[in-house]
Formats: sequence, structure tokens, C-alpha cells
Amino acid sequence: MQSDESKESNKHITYMKNKFLLLYLLLTLLTLSSCRKTEYTHAIPADAAAVISVDMKSIAIKSGINDKENTVLKQHLSDALKNGLNSETSDRLAKILENPSKSGFDLTEPVYAYSAKEFDNETVIDLCVGDRGDLNSTIEDLAKSQLCSPPEETDHYKFTIVMGKAVLAYNRGTALLVPTKGGMTDKIRTALDKVMQYKKEESFCANKAFDTLKERKGDVNFYISLKEGMSSTMASCINNMTTKTPTAGLAFIGDVTFNNGLISMKVEKYGPHKPDNSMKPINNAVLSHFPQHLPIMFTLGIEGAKTYKMLSSDSSLGIDELDIPLLQKLFDSIHGDLTIGYNSFGKSDPAFLAYAQITNADAVKSIYGFIKSQKDNEWGTIRKVSENDFVYSFMKKNIYYGVIDNVMYITNDASLVHYKVAGGTYAQNAYASQTKGKTMFFVFDTSEIMGQPAILKKMGPIVSAALVRNVVCVRGYNVGVNAWTAEMVWKDRQANALKQIVKIVRQIAGM
Repeated sequence: MQSDESKESNKHITYMKNKFLLLYLLLTLLTLSSCRKTEYTHAIPADAAAVISVDMKSIAIKSGINDKENTVLKQHLSDALKNGLNSETSDRLAKILENPSKSGFDLTEPVYAYSAKEFDNETVIDLCVGDRGDLNSTIEDLAKSQLCSPPEETDHYKFTIVMGKAVLAYNRGTALLVPTKGGMTDKIRTALDKVMQYKKEESFCANKAFDTLKERKGDVNFYISLKEGMSSTMASCINNMTTKTPTAGLAFIGDVTFNNGLISMKVEKYGPHKPDNSMKPINNAVLSHFPQHLPIMFTLGIEGAKTYKMLSSDSSLGIDELDIPLLQKLFDSIHGDLTIGYNSFGKSDPAFLAYAQITNADAVKSIYGFIKSQKDNEWGTIRKVSENDFVYSFMKKNIYYGVIDNVMYITNDASLVHYKVAGGTYAQNAYASQTKGKTMFFVFDTSEIMGQPAILKKMGPIVSAALVRNVVCVRGYNVGVNAWTAEMVWKDRQANALKQIVKIVRQIAGM
């Protein structure tokens, strides 16, 4: 007799295998589909809050789906298609495997996903139709196994309900997949009647951001407008802001690329924005206060006075309304590197240690007098340990801070106060050379993080071991203030990172 735990484990393995088989089917189809230009992008509304384009052909190739090592996987897929499906459906999927263009979709064209108010900001998938006749046949055969409803026709498109979860609407060149909880609702029908007839000048294609999006070389490219994408409450706040507010109308554009041994994401501000001179190059001035190996390190170069001016000009933050002169005094005193390191996740609160270069030690020391002057302990309590060291307590949490040679320290762990580094310091870490000269830099060291008991428990031994074996770190940085890069660095620098991900998934799924 199998135990309940064993049965659940087998169910999970079967589930993972089925998901991977479906992924393989999709990627195979994407790799081999025919190519035909259409106007399917006209169905993206002009006011879309977010638009993502995915080069599925590139992703499929980089994943190595058609490599010889996946021959067994192909057989698994072929066998799986024979189970639980009507013969017509099974035959149709087999034909698509042999000749993916028979699906009716042209997936050598980018697949777009967007969020727009026409569809209540749900994520809509926009695909290119290569052959409407083949797509009709595919849907009709899938309907025979009740994977979708029989197609229905309107004046401008046909539609089907896919597994009760989404509406698939399509015409000669465009297919839209719209999430739904109630089939073809009046609201979805009204939106589809509109967007399926858009001309270029009515769509996102007329936005200059669309041209910029297409020019990016990533496997995944994206555009996000914060103003359009925010909730109604946040949008209302923005509309009430003064013209000085730097976030109103802010948009970002970027891409994600899978390279050999590296996944890279680049993001930059898009459109007009005010210059920000509140940051300065990092000079690694305080890294010698940290141990050589840290799970997480974050550092930036900061001009405190300019930072305060920038933040106080944003009325949504309410800094000016606090009317605390000490706050500006503290900001003004920070000039140079601000570095934070996390060195333990074994407690309920992760232990952190931070150091910042300052120009005015008295500003830091004056925190003591300010807290003492408050009535009824509404700001918590504070005590002086020495002339330069203090303990601030609030909601049963202690924060230790002070000044050492024009450097401010702050930590939530008493053992890290006046911490004496034994052995090498972080200034000798390999990441230190990557940090200097940037304006912001962070790194999550995979081997250090996954070795922490609390993280190991949450992630599980299988996933944790896979990450430790294959990934070096996740790091991010920027030079200046308007463009950022984040990277996942893999130990194997010869194989594409996406191919390595597929291999890991196969191993976890037992394939």
C-alpha cells in the first residue's frame, strides 16, 4: 500500500511532467512556425499601460528544445498526446508537432502581451494569425475534446472559450486571448468589437514608444507607463501633484536577454524626465567594515542634500509636511557611500549592518536629543551608551547606531556594534571591483544565501541545491540614475542560461 505522502509525491511528479510536456509542445511549435507579416499589432490600444513583446522563436532556439538530448522528451510528448484526447484532437496535435504552421498561428512574429483599460487592465495576449483556415480547423478539433467551445462568428471576428478560462477571438490576421471568469461577457465583446477594428493611428503602433520597443534586441522587450498602470487611487494622487513632481507620467522601457551563462535585464526611463544629480560614483570607502562574504550587499553613492531636495519636492511623499528640521540635517550630512550588508537570516529579523560616509557627526548625535524631547514616547525610547553610540527602541525592536571617524553605522544586531572584521574584508571580495564607479550596486550571492538555514527551509533542498550548483549570483547596478541593469550569473558560461533552466526543470520533473 502506498502512503498518502507517496501518492501526493507521485501526483506532483506527474503534474510537473505534464506541464513540461506542454511547454515542450509550445516551444517546438514556436521554433518551426511559418513567418508572415500582419497588422495584428493594431489591436494594442493606444493607452496601453504595459506592453511586452516576446521573441518566441529566439527563446525556443536558445532553450535547446530541438537538440538530440531531447529525443526522449519528444517521445514522451507523442505518447502523452494519445492519452485522454479525442482521436481528431490527438491527430490535430500530432500534425502540429510535425508541421507547426498547421496550428494557424504565425509564432515567428513576436507575441505581445498588454494591459489596457479596455479590458480592465487584464493581461491580453496578442498573436499573429498565419492561416485562418488552419486555425479554424485547430479550434474545431480541440472542441471535439472539450478543450474549447465550438467557434462562434460575429461581424468582425470568430471566437471560442478556451477551457472556460479565456476568450480567443480571431480574424484574418489577429488573435487575442482575453482572460475571463464568465465566458464572453458584454464588456469583453464591446472591447473586442472596438480593438479588432483599430487602424494603426488608433493603436499603440502610433506611439513612438512602439518603435523604440521594436528596436530593442532582447528576447523579451517591455514598456511600462506608471501613470497609466497605477490604481485609480494612485492616479488620483498623481493628478493632484504639482508640476514639480518627478513621477507624473513616468515610463520605463527595457528588455530581458538570455545569453551564454547570463540572464540580463536592462531598464531605462523613457520620455522626458528631469535630470537627477542626487547620486555620485561609489568609491568603496566603507567596504572594509564588512566581512568578505555576505549573502546580500547593497551600496550606492549619494549626495544627501540633493537627495533631500528631490524627495521633498514630491508632494506625494509628504516629507515637507513632517516639518522635522533634523531630517534635512541628517540628509545633508550624508555625502559619499551608503552600504548595507545582510549577514544572517537565521533569526526572525535578518541581521543587517550599514555604514554611511557623513560630513557632520553632530547631526547623527542630535537624534538622541530629538527623541528625548518627544512626549509620551510616541517616537519610541532612546538611551546613550557612550558619547558616540546609542540604542533606539521602538515597538520592541532595538536599533543600534553611532559614529566612528565620520562614518555612521546602524544595525539591528548588538553583536555587530563596533564589529571587528576577522580575516578578509568585503573590499577584497571579487564584487568590490565591479562596484566601484557605479552609482548603485547590489549583489545576492547564491551560495551564501542558500547556505542560510531559514532560506533552505523555505526554498526546499531540491531547488536550493539546483541554485547553488548552477547560479553564482544575482547582481544589479547602474551608472548614472536613468538606466539600470540586473543580471543572473551562471557558473556554466558556455551554455545558454535558458537551456540550463530547461535542463534543471527536466531534472526536477524526473525527465
